[in-house]
Amino acid sequence: MKIRIFLIVIMAIINHTIYAQTINIDTLLGSNGIFKRFNPKDITDNQVLSFNLRVVYTGTDLKGKAIRACFYANTVQGYVGMPSNSDKNDFTINPNAKDFRLMVYSHSLQNFIFSSSRKGKTVMSMPFRPDMKKSMLKISKGNQDPKTLNQYNLKAYPYTNEMTQDKATFYLTDANLNGSSKPTNQLTFAGLGFHQIDNRTVLCMALASEKANFEIEKIETVKVSINMADFKKEEMEGMNEAVQEMMKKLKKN
Repeated sequence: MKIRIFLIVIMAIINHTIYAQTINIDTLLGSNGIFKRFNPKDITDNQVLSFNLRVVYTGTDLKGKAIRACFYANTVQGYVGMPSNSDKNDFTINPNAKDFRLMVYSHSLQNFIFSSSRKGKTVMSMPFRPDMKKSMLKISKGNQDPKTLNQYNLKAYPYTNEMTQDKATFYLTDANLNGSSKPTNQLTFAGLGFHQIDNRTVLCMALASEKANFEIEKIETVKVSINMADFKKEEMEGMNEAVQEMMKKLKKN
């Protein structure tokens, strides 16, 4: 029994080592960055959703609480995952956990809540999410000095987001953007993460406003997946029709 437990612990350590590895940030940015291979597709029933990047960030939330959390991304098919346990420093995606909950937002306008409970594993479609194909970032050059952030030693330059009332400052890894630069795609959480601007991949390393502050701590390559076939569809009455109608409207815009 002791030998078996020892082997399980060793395998867990090995799996964790494979699970998350640091990455050369330069390979994700610029004209040959992640959006060069970007090819979002509709998410189909019984599809396996996979994530190849994990972004860990720290900061202060809207309630003034210090947090350390993360989000996952599929940099080709264009969706992100937000595990609810992320704010507890538990960054794993484990569908077998009793309190598992994962929100997935996609460029195909298909967004889901995955959850597990005593009743089993369920997935629900949700229509409430801005179109990820249209970045909510309208930039103008900020007045603050650039920041050199975290272990990557990257310089991030301040830009004001004119789309927010509190004039949030976004720190982007490109010094040459101006008001005519229009973001066309994003893989982000609240603007933190990757933006496609002028056909280049630009990273928003930090953002600051009167309400909240966030900064990327690290970006890791991962191999994480969940199988939609393992989750039973759960729908509120009239929800499916509402989702389909909203998707039609969004795709027309």
